[in-house]
Amino acid sequence: MLAEAYNQNPQVLNVLTSVGRSLGAGLISIIHAMDPEVLIIGNRFSLLKDFLENPVLEVLEKQLPPHLQDATKIMFSELGQQSGVLGGASFVIERFLDEHRINLSLN
Repeated sequence: MLAEAYNQNPQVLNVLTSVGRSLGAGLISIIHAMDPEVLIIGNRFSLLKDFLENPVLEVLEKQLPPHLQDATKIMFSELGQQSGVLGGASFVIERFLDEHRINLSLN
């Protein structure tokens, strides 16, 4: 699908535009409910940034009040498909280190 999108296949581009608009509509709900400073779109969606970003931003600009547009930054993960795995691993490592603090002192 990605190759077809880069080859400008009109059917694939239409589908991705629709997906981007739907994603934007979903992000509006998250923004209203949680008021985040940053929303990071990751995993497989990040691979489609070139095709999803504009439709997502168009929906946000049309449907989100200006003060919320300015308060939330939309980003696409640079970690690609590994973002979920890396995030989970990071959480586990952080929790382990919090529970097993090591104090070193030089005497």
